[in-house]
Amino acid sequence: MAKPSLSTTQVRQIEKILYRWSGKLTWEELVDQLENELEITTTRQTLNSYSSISGVFKSTKTRLRGISENYQNSPNVSLEKASLLDKIEKLENEIIGLRTQNQQFQGLLNDIRMEAESTPLLMDLLISVKRKHQG
Repeated sequence: MAKPSLSTTQVRQIEKILYRWSGKLTWEELVDQLENELEITTTRQTLNSYSSISGVFKSTKTRLRGISENYQNSPNVSLEKASLLDKIEKLENEIIGLRTQNQQFQGLLNDIRMEAESTPLLMDLLISVKRKHQG
């Protein structure tokens, strides 16, 4: 199996960028943004090979299709308010993405726990790992 070209930290940073993305989104634009912001040189094929990045990319594209006119184009909203509203919207989108990710992790942990109930060695290992993280 090939070694992953992105670390877990880099994958999380890329997901965070996607959660906050506004405007047109393409793989090429994401690759450019990663080079500029995170100094990560990669390709769209590599990014698409990570299921979490691909999933967040698709959900971001869906979200962006539903966005109506930007706040900055509204005459009733000052530039400062538009900036704050935009920031709130990006943070709300990030929260939604993180909640989805959290649910997926909880499901995985539940499956592992259920499997461990019938495998004593696995249960002992999980208890040991849990103690290390609590103490």
